[in-house]
Amino acid sequence: IKKTENINVKGGFLEEGYYIEKQAFYLQNNLETMLTEYKRMEFLFEPQLSSLLKVCLNDIYRHSSYNQLNRLKGRTDILTFISEHFCEEITNLSVANEFHYHPNYISQLIKEQTGISLHQYLLRLRMLKAADLLLSCNFPISEIAIQCGFNDPSYFTQYFKKFFGCSPKTFRNEK
Repeated sequence: IKKTENINVKGGFLEEGYYIEKQAFYLQNNLETMLTEYKRMEFLFEPQLSSLLKVCLNDIYRHSSYNQLNRLKGRTDILTFISEHFCEEITNLSVANEFHYHPNYISQLIKEQTGISLHQYLLRLRMLKAADLLLSCNFPISEIAIQCGFNDPSYFTQYFKKFFGCSPKTFRNEK
């Protein structure tokens, strides 16, 4: 911002009459190069300035609060999607394809939000749903396993024991 009046400098600094926000330090090198190129006005300085300006605008967008809000919204959308489709086969790749992100980024987001991996998060959701079904209905355990996304009832029983410390049958009878 060109200094045309007194500016209360809270979160930045003034340099040669320009104000730069602290959060915008990443722009400083490109802005200085742009200023130098403009002052020189050498041959082909306009394409150079144009390129540097595009880099700065791209950096501003990547660091903008609007983009941060969209990323946060995407995170909650991802967890909502997983909780709505937990009984299906879900992988980092399938979620990434759904939300147009890289699978590694999906893995990172889920870990940040939940503290555990996608696989662990899915298993937790499935176990909680299984416990709910065991307590609320009389479906056979094999049917509950399928409704909770387990193709193999014996794997379901094995994991259920690991998660709750007892078999699904014991859980149903004791609760």
